[in-house]
Amino acid sequence: MPRARGLLIGALAALCACGGGPGSAARPSATPTSVVTTLAPASATTTPGAQLDRCHTAGLALSALGGPSAGAGNVYREFGLTNRTGTACSVYGYVGMALIDASGNQLPTRVVRDTGGQFFPFAHVGQYRVQQGATAPFWVHWEDVVVSTQPACTTSAGLIVTPPDETTQLRLDGVQAMACNGGELDVSPVTPPGTRGP
Repeated sequence: MPRARGLLIGALAALCACGGGPGSAARPSATPTSVVTTLAPASATTTPGAQLDRCHTAGLALSALGGPSAGAGNVYREFGLTNRTGTACSVYGYVGMALIDASGNQLPTRVVRDTGGQFFPFAHVGQYRVQQGATAPFWVHWEDVVVSTQPACTTSAGLIVTPPDETTQLRLDGVQAMACNGGELDVSPVTPPGTRGP
């Protein structure tokens, strides 16, 4: 009987490890992108008060916030997830992402989480409140210079994004990017509304 109880506890622990709340490991998104790095522990203060439901894909809108900023072969672009529901919700962690062509077909994409702050030192992992109508921004970096020793570049007409801990995507057409090194996209964590980038 003790052995059976131990097996049951072990199975429950494995199931609970899939959650995306603060302090837990990130659950991979359903998009066929590859996350190259692991989620770092939360380093930002979480929103005080009662636990909020996370922001679900059906209640969010995806938008590009301004145009791309380019220089020396590096491109940065800001995107945002807007809460379209009637109540506040929370975000925690990183989005999943894939580049698409004009027909919506997914293109080769490699998503790399910027856990060390190499590209986005101002963005920190944390659980953040997103009020009704507010937009939680995140940033993406890619290189658009062809290097013969790297995998081919990916040229897109749009992208799809999986919000943190969700399994369905939001589509945004008109995002033209040439991401080299196999379509590598370096992404920041989703940040609190009002966060200013570089």
